[in-house]
Amino acid sequence: MSAISEIGSDKQSIETSLNGIHNRLKCYTNDQITIVDDM
Repeated sequence: MSAISEIGSDKQSIETSLNGIHNRLKCYTNDQITIVDDM
């Protein structure tokens, strides 16, 4: 059961990381934003 709760907290940090990456991609090209959103 503890493994499941660990994954839950990891998911939060993963989403935060993805948001940071997404914001960085926005600086490059609009094409990459579409690719990221489609994934």
